[in-house]
Amino acid sequence: MEIVISYLKRSSVSSSNEVWLKSIRNLVLMLATIWIALATGPAYSGGRVFYDGFEDGTNNAWEQADYRNKCPVVSKALDGGSPHSGSFQAQCNWDGLVAWNDPNAFTVLRKSFPFNTDFFIRFWARRESDVDNKSGPKFVRIGFVYTMYIDFSTGQLLDDLYVDGQTNPGYGVSGAANGSWHKFEVYAHVANSGGIVRMWMDDVLVTTHTGDTQDAQYAWSPLELMGNWSNNPGWEHDSNNHMAWDDIEIYSDQGSGASGSMSDGTIGEDGVSASSNTSSASSNTSSAPPAPPTIIP
Repeated sequence: MEIVISYLKRSSVSSSNEVWLKSIRNLVLMLATIWIALATGPAYSGGRVFYDGFEDGTNNAWEQADYRNKCPVVSKALDGGSPHSGSFQAQCNWDGLVAWNDPNAFTVLRKSFPFNTDFFIRFWARRESDVDNKSGPKFVRIGFVYTMYIDFSTGQLLDDLYVDGQTNPGYGVSGAANGSWHKFEVYAHVANSGGIVRMWMDDVLVTTHTGDTQDAQYAWSPLELMGNWSNNPGWEHDSNNHMAWDDIEIYSDQGSGASGSMSDGTIGEDGVSASSNTSSASSNTSSAPPAPPTIIP
C-alpha cells in the first residue's frame, strides 16, 4: 500500500488530478484501517457484575423463579462429591415423578443481570451419579432465547438459539456427563444483525451462532440454573437427578475493570485473565470467526 501511495505522490499531474489522487489515497488508507479492524476484531471488554461461589452457605444471592423451589446449598453432594472450590456448592434436582407444575419438578437458581449488548457467563457444573441416562433436560436457560442441554444418554453438550420464532440448534461435544467438574462459558453479542453467540466447555469452543441474536419479544436475562425436563416418551426419569454447581460468574459491558475479552472467553477479574479459549471442537460454523465488526461504544 505504501508503494502505491508513494507512486501517486511522485506522479506528475495537474492540480485537479492531485485532488482526485488524494481522495484515492485517503480511500486506500480508510480501507486498510477497516481491514485491520475486521482482522483483529474489537476487544469486548467489561467487568464482573455477579459472582457466587456459595461460600456464605446460602442461596440468598439468587432470585425465586416463579413458584419453583430454589436449589439448596450443600457442602457434600449426595454422591459424596466435593465443591469445585471452597466449602460449598449448589445442588439442583429434576424430579420426574411429580407433576410438571410441582415446585420440585425442577429446582432452579435464577439471576437477573445488567447488560447493554454484550455479556459473558462462566460457571462450573457436575453431573451427580444418580442422574438417569436419558435425553431431554434443559441444563441452562438464558432468558427465553438461549438453552443449553446435556443429553445424558450420550453425554453430549448441545445448545439452541431461539430468535423470532426460528430455532437454531448447535451440535456439540461429548464428555459433559462423565461425573467430573466441567467449566462452561457463554458469550453473547446481542444484535439484529452481526450478532454472535459462542459456547465453550473446558476452554474448547463447542458452538458458534451468528446473525440475528436479538428477539423481538424475549430478553436475554435472567440466567437460570436449571430448566425443565419433560417426560416425553423415552425421556422418563425418576425423582433423583442431581446437578452440582459452583463458581458462577457474569460479566457484561455494564461492568468494568476486568482484563481480557468477553468475546474470546479470556476475560478475568482483578487483573487475572482466564485461560485463552482458542481451541475448537465442533461448531455450526466452519471455524471460530473473529469478533463481530460492530464497534461497541
